[in-house]
Amino acid sequence: MLRADKPAFFWALGLLVLSLVVYRSILPAPATLSPYPADTFSRLGQSSFNPVNLSFGDRSMVMASLAANGDRILRNPLQPLGEGQCFPTPDAFTLGEPMLTTSYMAVPFYAATGEPILSYNILLILRLWLAGLMMFFLCRRLGLGDPASFLAGAAFALQAPRLADTDHPYVFGDLWFPLILLGTIRLMAKGGLVNFVLLLSAALLLLGESIYPILGSCLLLAAYGPFLIWEYRTRMHRWILPLGAALGLTLAAAFLLLNPWLIAAETWGTV
Repeated sequence: MLRADKPAFFWALGLLVLSLVVYRSILPAPATLSPYPADTFSRLGQSSFNPVNLSFGDRSMVMASLAANGDRILRNPLQPLGEGQCFPTPDAFTLGEPMLTTSYMAVPFYAATGEPILSYNILLILRLWLAGLMMFFLCRRLGLGDPASFLAGAAFALQAPRLADTDHPYVFGDLWFPLILLGTIRLMAKGGLVNFVLLLSAALLLLGESIYPILGSCLLLAAYGPFLIWEYRTRMHRWILPLGAALGLTLAAAFLLLNPWLIAAETWGTV
């Protein structure tokens, strides 16, 4: 199990405070303010984040999509994909990103408030915090001390592209990769149903984000996987079946989820 001790709680609280500091400009009116991408203000010679009204471009589209998905999920939790932005084109949802994980994460806030902007802002803060938190626990498992794990979590969460592109949170679905790696290491080291569920859940959450973090995570696993296999080779009889089952279920879920997008790519020539 993850160490649920008091020091971990305070380090996690520190990461949450850090996330709130990053988005401090929207805190006075989180239902009406939204942060512009950092590069916009860099070009203007201003600070990275300032309180501004709802930004143009993809921000409005993504907020509208998340709100529509949230409304659809509340009506039918098992059918989050609907008309899409290009309705009445058949399977119009395939002409954009899945955004499934992002949509499900936003549902509780949207259900409680009915405010798309507020839900979006809470989502940004939550995802930034989770990115740091999951890297913190991964580094802890790898043997780093709490201060070093905190710094690693902060560095992972505060990477420039993640902060700059607040219009496309699903593109940075790599926040689930530390949890995938943590689940893999724990499953290979100890086995157990809890670690199996941890790994599979993290993989499914990443699948529901976007093709970008999927590709990036596959490259990282391809590079680090052989090391893990060698490291835990003497316990292969314990982890080969559960790890294979997790991989098989993930691939099956990937096919079911991504197949409509592959068909759309073949039909339209692009996604």
